Amino acid sequence: MTDEEIIGLFWRRDESGIRQAERKYGSYCSSLVRRILPEEDAEECMNDLWLRVWDSIPPQRPRELKLYLARIARNLAVNALRDKRTEKRGSGKRRLCWTSWRNASPAATHRRNPIRQRNWKPPSTVSSAGSPAGRGTPSSGATSSRRRPGRSENGMECGKTP
Repeated sequence: MTDEEIIGLFWRRDESGIRQAERKYGSYCSSLVRRILPEEDAEECMNDLWLRVWDSIPPQRPRELKLYLARIARNLAVNALRDKRTEKRGSGKRRLCWTSWRNASPAATHRRNPIRQRNWKPPSTVSSAGSPAGRGTPSSGATSSRRRPGRSENGMECGKTP
């Protein structure tokens, strides 16, 4: 059976196209996959190959079926090898220091602790010299009572959110 006939079977969604492609190019693709993966992973990769080909050929029409199958098989094998190596290194999972960031914030701590909540005051955003904290502007002896009209203690315009 020719490549065009096999592709035609895939386009008609005839499952015999998978059998014909496997009969014609199965050993070639299997040898490619077995060069990259061990035997048990190679079999699974070959099953994934036929599923991927079944899903991809109707929208695409490859010119060379052998090269198309080989490329999919190689990509699947390389991805499976990469996943297997990642799994050995811990699957990319990281241990978190805290269970969640919400529990790590001081405000969340005070919400949970009623004794601390009554005594807790938000940190002052104005330094003792009167300049907004973190701005690094030199102070000319101004106090927090002297501020520009229409501005709050932290220098933000009244009625506007940052």
